[in-house]
Amino acid sequence: MSIYKTSQDTYDLTRVKELDRVAIKLSGGADSAAVGLMLWDTIHNTCPDTDVVVLTTRHQGKVFQEDHSRAVMNWLCHRFPNVKIHAHLINQNPAYHNGERNVSIEYVKYQEALENLAYDQIGVLGHFSGITRNPPVDVYKQFLHSSGGVMDGPTDDRDTHDAKVEQLDWGLKKIWTPLVNTDKKGVAEIFDLFDARELFSLTWSCEKYTWPEGRHDEHCDDCWFCKERLWGFGSYL
Repeated sequence: MSIYKTSQDTYDLTRVKELDRVAIKLSGGADSAAVGLMLWDTIHNTCPDTDVVVLTTRHQGKVFQEDHSRAVMNWLCHRFPNVKIHAHLINQNPAYHNGERNVSIEYVKYQEALENLAYDQIGVLGHFSGITRNPPVDVYKQFLHSSGGVMDGPTDDRDTHDAKVEQLDWGLKKIWTPLVNTDKKGVAEIFDLFDARELFSLTWSCEKYTWPEGRHDEHCDDCWFCKERLWGFGSYL
């Protein structure tokens, strides 16, 4: 199977069969894991000669990103044993602690460095990212801190319903964002399509963690990503 459908969109991964090697950004979160479900299923069932390069850029102080991305990758490989992992590339984006905030430095630059390595030295022909659409504006405007203030979230460019899924030229460095017009409720539908709530429980969304150890105990219910996860899935785990 290489075409998947939810109530929000249809995701066509048919062209993966044309590629010998693809990459996917796995952050340890639910969105990239949902893309992984479709990618691994497509390769397992239709093109087992295609191999996968996993890309993980972890923020300094967020060691859990590496832990959860490995857990997601291992679960997918157990579920879809025909899929071959060529490499799991991991780098660290430096950060600093500023009061109660942990601020990353040039995160995009470090992600791009990992992508360039995959394309230039490993022969990747295209890569996947788990970028999603925001919840409806009237929903996320109700995401409040415990103090009562409205939360800041990734609202700059994720409110659209018709963003372009770039998949036109796989011969160049090209990102494919199949979930760009799908919100968290649609992401939950993908997990349920595969009966994969066990995989969901291995992902992590919360942005509250200790600095610099990167420890986390439970979802805090007091950050944007916790609110979005609970809204979309109805639970944290």
